[in-house]
Amino acid sequence: MNVGHRNKEQIMEGENLVLLNIIMGILIFGVLLPLVVAFYLLPSIVARLRHHPSKGAIFVTNLFLGWTILGWIILLFYAFSSGTSAHPSQVTNVNVNQNVGPYDRR
Repeated sequence: MNVGHRNKEQIMEGENLVLLNIIMGILIFGVLLPLVVAFYLLPSIVARLRHHPSKGAIFVTNLFLGWTILGWIILLFYAFSSGTSAHPSQVTNVNVNQNVGPYDRR
């Protein structure tokens, strides 16, 4: 009996396991890891998309305290808070010296 020799079925099984490991690696590092990182940084992403004036502070705090569930939830609520600034394209210039009242002299 030769212990060092493997039959074709054993070789095919080993090759299938290697292929399965490669596919799982691609799935984990190519799909799941980016999704987990995006979910972890969700408060920062929301703050950036909403042009939150404290988006930098939200990002740094999210980076260091996001792993705590309570910190992550508080940051998410803060990112959605109404403390958003208007986007520069939405700001209109208003002349405060302009007389617009009904009793203004002309």
